[in-house]
Amino acid sequence: MPWFWRRRTRERTVESETGETTHRTLGGRRFLRGVPYVLPNDMGEVNRLDFQHYMMRYALRGNYGAPIDPRITSILDVGSGTGRWSMEMAQTFPNANIIGVDVTAPQGASDASDARPDNFTFVTGNILERLPFDDGSFDYVHQRYMIGAIPLDAWPHAIAELTRVTRPGGWVEVVEAGTSLGGGSALQQADAWVAAVLARRHLDIHLATRLAPWLREAELSGVVERRLDLPLGSYGGRVGGLVETDYFAAVDAMRAPVVALGMASEADYAATAQAAREEVQRGRCIFPVYVVYGQRA
Repeated sequence: MPWFWRRRTRERTVESETGETTHRTLGGRRFLRGVPYVLPNDMGEVNRLDFQHYMMRYALRGNYGAPIDPRITSILDVGSGTGRWSMEMAQTFPNANIIGVDVTAPQGASDASDARPDNFTFVTGNILERLPFDDGSFDYVHQRYMIGAIPLDAWPHAIAELTRVTRPGGWVEVVEAGTSLGGGSALQQADAWVAAVLARRHLDIHLATRLAPWLREAELSGVVERRLDLPLGSYGGRVGGLVETDYFAAVDAMRAPVVALGMASEADYAATAQAAREEVQRGRCIFPVYVVYGQRA
């Protein structure tokens, strides 16, 4: 990985036209300000998220797990990111209205108006506040990989919001990753650094097992939890290779905040990341993903 030693990562803030700080630059990567989200907000992250989407679709053999009716007319994707999932669902369900909601508009190719299906719309919104939709607006509400954006104590509120905007009989689905299993000390250290950065913003990397109880507390019925142990490494064939690529792209993306917070030097982080790669390549690590869904009564 092309990391070089610097005594201190310089932080640069960027102002919007209104004078409000919108993002900051650390280690050459752009990060949002004013929200708990810890990963970058730049084209490098757009590429990673799009790759992650294709990896998830291949590994899960589809874009959703809930038994949704093919005749549904409205779908909401919360934390829609690049909009890739939303646009594919718009193609899968051409008679449904699909809305993606996030704190910032999608960047890159996903934001090109001529690339968007006619039945897909993006709306600015924040799950940590009140979603900009009336009660019971959607047949199916989806949220994926928001573990790095929603503080632990805000999760019950977030699940309640997902439920609120779902119609009676509709489905809520939440997909989150766990932490890698089966690695050695380097992989454990990389995960520990990421967990420590998240914890400073009251984010919990270990909360995936609590999703099903939270959905039940929101009075969703028939809650199903599926834990999928994806192979992490080439031993797992194509899936394992895809998961490994996505995993270490995320490790790379977290380098700047770890170094900026003084948890590790550039050199130590690079050495640990490389050692973690070697552990993955010679071991049989797994990367658990939790798919949890329930139906609004």
